[in-house]
Amino acid sequence: MTPRQLAHNEIVVDGKSVHCGANVRTWHETGLWFMGLKPRAQTQLCVLHWTGAENPPEAVYRNMSASGLSVHFVIDQAGTVFQMADANACCAHAKGVNDRAVGVEIINRGDAVGVPDKGVQRDTVIETIHGRQVRYAAFKSAQVVAAVELVTALCEAYGLPLRVPTERGDVLADALPKKLLEAFCGVIGHLHARSGKRDPGVRLLRLVQAHGARGAGPEVA
Repeated sequence: MTPRQLAHNEIVVDGKSVHCGANVRTWHETGLWFMGLKPRAQTQLCVLHWTGAENPPEAVYRNMSASGLSVHFVIDQAGTVFQMADANACCAHAKGVNDRAVGVEIINRGDAVGVPDKGVQRDTVIETIHGRQVRYAAFKSAQVVAAVELVTALCEAYGLPLRVPTERGDVLADALPKKLLEAFCGVIGHLHARSGKRDPGVRLLRLVQAHGARGAGPEVA
């Protein structure tokens, strides 16, 4: 596949182009490519993360590479999706589920709330996660729309249900027990895979769940 064969609304899944409603830039265009990755044997999950800083995609790529980490997609503050590996590659982004998960990092300072970072102003969200009240920086509307469009395209490509873990009708705000995590298919937050993680918060996951239930366009709160 050459760069000329890819439009800005296509992602790469197992070497094939797949339509995505978000604005996409693949490694063919940017050169940001995690090389030497083996393909996964199965795909059951899409895992959403926040990066923990307001660094641009190029810096996210460099920092992850230097740490021995990798991820399939990075969404910048403007809602552009940067694809850095074939969605079928086995990236290192969420310990314990890498061998069956597609990873999506969304640029956001996360729980490092406070003064604007690198000129980016964000509202503060307060939620209870893992039984504790936490404060974190909200995602931009464009990022929310891009994330929902991306996981929708990925779930369709892999035949996964567009759903998130829930409890009593709301998004589960805790880690999934091991057996339930192993059996779950759909979209999870990093917080569902590890009790020490809080990304990407619960608000974004509620919007993914609502989109899956309605089968309509993403709605931004």
